[in-house]
Amino acid sequence: SIKALREFGEAIGRAFQIQDDMLDITSSEAVLGKDLGSDLAQGKKTYAVVKLKQKSSPEEWDFIQNVLRSRRIDEETLNKVRHIMERNGIFTDANEQIKSDIKRAQDCLLRLSSGEWAKELLAFSLMILNRKS
Repeated sequence: SIKALREFGEAIGRAFQIQDDMLDITSSEAVLGKDLGSDLAQGKKTYAVVKLKQKSSPEEWDFIQNVLRSRRIDEETLNKVRHIMERNGIFTDANEQIKSDIKRAQDCLLRLSSGEWAKELLAFSLMILNRKS
């Protein structure tokens, strides 16, 4: 049905975006193919930023806001951001949200069909779950 396909698209799209946000912080430039921390340097309100606003201390949040405003990020700053994220459970939260969204997307496919196209979309959802770049 159209509703199940829409739910699949929303869930897989959210999982993809969260994964992309996290790779911007955790990957390597060689693997990712772009500067690490570029989302932070552009001041984007990513999944991690939203979660940090909810979970970080006032001092940590002030630091994150300064990073977002500065429009540039060096390795030392990126490492401090990673440390703040780790301390506040952001990586764990992101992984759980990604898994939850992938499961929701897969459940939508199971309601639709066992045809070849559904199998290909299922494989696509697993690719998103395991992507590194």
